[in-house]
Amino acid sequence: MTDTSPRRPRRGHYFSWHAAQPVAHSTRRMVPTSTGSGAAPDRGRTVEQSRDPIGRLFMQFVSTRGGMAPADFCDVLLSGLAPDGGLAVPDSLPTLSGAQLEAWRPLSYPELAAEVIGLFATDIPRDDLTELCAAAYGPDAFPEPVVPLRALPGVGGLMLAGLSEGPTMAFKDLAMQFLGQAVPYVLQRTGQVLNILGATSGDTGSAAEHAFRGKEGVTVFMLSPAGRMSDIQRAQMYSIPEGNIHNIAVRGVFDDCQNRQPRSEERRVGKECRS
Repeated sequence: MTDTSPRRPRRGHYFSWHAAQPVAHSTRRMVPTSTGSGAAPDRGRTVEQSRDPIGRLFMQFVSTRGGMAPADFCDVLLSGLAPDGGLAVPDSLPTLSGAQLEAWRPLSYPELAAEVIGLFATDIPRDDLTELCAAAYGPDAFPEPVVPLRALPGVGGLMLAGLSEGPTMAFKDLAMQFLGQAVPYVLQRTGQVLNILGATSGDTGSAAEHAFRGKEGVTVFMLSPAGRMSDIQRAQMYSIPEGNIHNIAVRGVFDDCQNRQPRSEERRVGKECRS
């Protein structure tokens, strides 16, 4: 019997983008996506990738379970799990030369983020991506430098990177602050709204809420174990005044939150796999 339910991690934090829904007016995609039957890709042949006018590859994403037609970054950004319950991953990885890395050396963190993310988010115009990264890693969210480096004394050539400079002092801010810019951007372009249902034991949920607080078109519902987070985590989450953030305390431990969180997603995926 084939397992068609989505696999969930036993520890950590679980999020699902639940049903990016079209609003009353028209819905359109930013870039036409590849079409296909949804069957597993033929891994025995080489797929010719398309390029933009200046020769850059258009990045496509596939499912770890092999049952999703290749899709663009903006499509998988809003879809969460792949239709077959797998994770969306790039169908190839870019190769960077030493000269390219040297050319990036003088860039600021937001500029470097735009270059790296731009290798994968090829369906977002570069000027727009630059603006998204500037907002995500600007002074409203991070001090300068965004990621401070400190030499370790007595250890030749090793540096310590500070990854906890964001609004919630968790390294997850580095990813979540970009999502807090990119997701509303895509929703606005496609005429959709998004409900995010998450389970957290503290730091990831707080980072997500602070990234999406007040964002148009996004509503966050976050499950957390009652009385089992630190004081600062509770303060970060429960003090957010924006109306699109909803905290739900669950009697129990994190696993109880996680067990409640994905049921609707499991039913949706299971129905699709049976049909």
